[in-house]
Amino acid sequence: MNIAHIVWGLGIGGVESMLVDIANYQAQSHTVSIIVINDNISSSLADKLDSRIKLYPCKRKVGTKNPLPIIRLNLDLLRINPDVIHIHMEGIVRLVRIKRKATVVRTIHNITSIPNEYPKFDKLFAISKAVQKRTQNQGFESEIIYNGIHFDQIKCDAHTRGTPLRIVNVGRLENDKGQKVLIEAAKVLKEHGVDFSVDFIGSGKNEAELKELTKEYRLEGKINFLGFQSRTYVYENLCHYDLYVQPSIFEGFGLTIAEAIAAKVPVITSDLEGPIEVIDGGHYGIPFQCGNASDLAEKIMLFYNKEITIDTEAAWNFAHENFDINSATQKYLDAYESLAHR
Repeated sequence: MNIAHIVWGLGIGGVESMLVDIANYQAQSHTVSIIVINDNISSSLADKLDSRIKLYPCKRKVGTKNPLPIIRLNLDLLRINPDVIHIHMEGIVRLVRIKRKATVVRTIHNITSIPNEYPKFDKLFAISKAVQKRTQNQGFESEIIYNGIHFDQIKCDAHTRGTPLRIVNVGRLENDKGQKVLIEAAKVLKEHGVDFSVDFIGSGKNEAELKELTKEYRLEGKINFLGFQSRTYVYENLCHYDLYVQPSIFEGFGLTIAEAIAAKVPVITSDLEGPIEVIDGGHYGIPFQCGNASDLAEKIMLFYNKEITIDTEAAWNFAHENFDINSATQKYLDAYESLAHR
């Protein structure tokens, strides 16, 4: 099978990392190409691509009206002549003029996706029940294929909780990821005498604002900004933390929650449908009210005082059964085959 994936950019992000995993798996037995429309390719991510995958950069500048990159996109599709065109982001399908015999599919990664493009696809995939429910409410059917992770690559050494309570968050430093809520909760923890530290792993447009808030709350000795770190670094070091906090304001799934569970680190997450799904409705993690720093602080203090606990072994088993990368990627191939023979 000849498969072409199309994305706006190949920067550092959950969608892009997931695409690399999917493409690498597919390249073991199929011809795989990735077309990147914008001039945004992370070398650290591109270097992880299987050598058999052909990368087609269109080098479009963001905001430009120059038609040449879009012409290049369609010429690349003409050369590739794919059986399947798999689109991972909004706004791309309207640029695809040449598809010939190809089946065109789309993975919907968040609940805020706009449905006006959906009729252009032969099939829609949703990354969670929450996304599928949203898609159904918009009048479209989709198949759930969860984002997957590499359980065999994530270190999960036995770890005894000590002091301070080591809290970590991994992700882009942007409004929808909710790091501000965690900083506000940290202020409450300090006021209650909790011995803790918070490490933010990631970078983003809100970094300066979050650092300023940390300074305003006099939390410089408690909160650390580690910047962007490679996935290898994250997978090696997650297990050294006592608690993973996901304070997202918007989240379609919550891949980093699954990664923390794979490292056997207890999780507290905002009660959005996607993240709640990853912890099986609260069986394998602790939910708090989305956006409510006081509630988050309360849940952290309950965990700190050992008034609530999480069975990390049971959580690992649940996540491994549902979010393993090999299972997820094979489901995409099965769906492609099904569409080809319908």
